[in-house]
Amino acid sequence: MFLSALNYVQRDVAQVIVLYEEGANEVSVRVESAEKKFRVDNVQGPWDVSARLRDVFGFVQDKLRGTEVDLREVEYAACNGMLHTLDPHWSSFRPTPTRR
Repeated sequence: MFLSALNYVQRDVAQVIVLYEEGANEVSVRVESAEKKFRVDNVQGPWDVSARLRDVFGFVQDKLRGTEVDLREVEYAACNGMLHTLDPHWSSFRPTPTRR
């Protein structure tokens, strides 16, 4: 679920690149020119996925702050990636934009 979430983020957010080799202990997440590694070998269940995504989102949010990227789109992409592992035909509706 964790890697699928990151793959969807990479697919939908051009500024994010995810580097992972099958069987590796960690994944590298690159945002623009910044890069950080996150462990994947200890992600065992949904609570671990949630905690690790929180770490990744903190990094991504920090690096995308002040850009045109809507951070809700990052979360939306990650959710779709996780849900895709449960049902490959799943696609949730995009959230409606908030009015200001």
